Parts: sequence; structure tokens; C-alpha cells
Amino acid sequence: AHLQRLCGELPDPRPAHRPREYFASSLQFLDPVPERTMLLFPMRRLLGELAQFLDHRQSFCQRLEWRLQPVRGAAQVLPLSCSLEHNRDDALLELTRLALERLRLADAIASLELFCREFATVHGHTLGLFGGIGPDDTDAERRLLDRLRLRLGQERMHGLHLADAHLP
Repeated sequence: AHLQRLCGELPDPRPAHRPREYFASSLQFLDPVPERTMLLFPMRRLLGELAQFLDHRQSFCQRLEWRLQPVRGAAQVLPLSCSLEHNRDDALLELTRLALERLRLADAIASLELFCREFATVHGHTLGLFGGIGPDDTDAERRLLDRLRLRLGQERMHGLHLADAHLP
């Protein structure tokens, strides 16, 4: 029976491999991290893992969630929404750094978790005549919107609108 399964004469009863539908990774610190700026280095590592996961799935990240577990008390959740789909760790790290600026830590952080459950598929880009992709103004606008939403708050930022005035 084993030889028949190897030759394909009998069906193989093992289930087919199915990759995870979400990304989850965590880090436990030996010594608790007292300041939020010190969290950027381990966050870069977790975002590198996420970027690799997104490359394998050929997806973009639309929303991710950080969970910071202090030594005592409940975990602090730091959600990040991206209007521009991202799969590069440096772009996600910049958004994370901006979100960390508004966060006040109650206690030193003992562990860090990263979750991503919302994805978008990668759309292929065609190259121009000389191999380059032309500048896309919508990407720059979306990047600006992401930064402003993180600085001002999700509920205060709805979109960009041109006005005939000197004030922004």
C-alpha cells in the first residue's frame, strides 16, 4: 500500500498544506523595555518578518496591529491603517514610528506582538519605454494621508481638498 501511494496508484490520505491566512509574530524581552523609542529596533525585526510573509503571499498590508504587553496590567493595542497598500518594512516602520509618538506607556514593556489580518493583492505594474515606472501622484497623496491620520487622529482626517487660500 505504501508503494502504491508513492507511485500514485492509491490516493494519499494526508491533507494538503494550507498556508496561514494571517500573520502573527511576537517577541519576549529578557529585560522589560522602559521607553517607546527603544521598541523601534525589535519592531523593525517583526516588520521584516511581515514583509517576507507578504512577499510570499504576493500581498499588501492594509491594516496591522501592535500589542504591547507591559510587565503589569493589560496590553496596549496600537492599530495602524494604511490607505496605500504596503509590503515594505521601511514604510511600515515609518508609520509605526509616527504612531508610537502619540502612545504613552503605562509601564515597561515585557513583550511585543504584531498581527496582520487584512491584505490586498499585488497588482502588476508595466514598465515604461526606458524601464522605469513614472511617478504616481496618488501614491504620494496616500502616503501623506497616512501620516496625517497618525498625527492628527483617524477621526479628524477624512481626505485632501484643494482650496484657494494660503493656509493649509
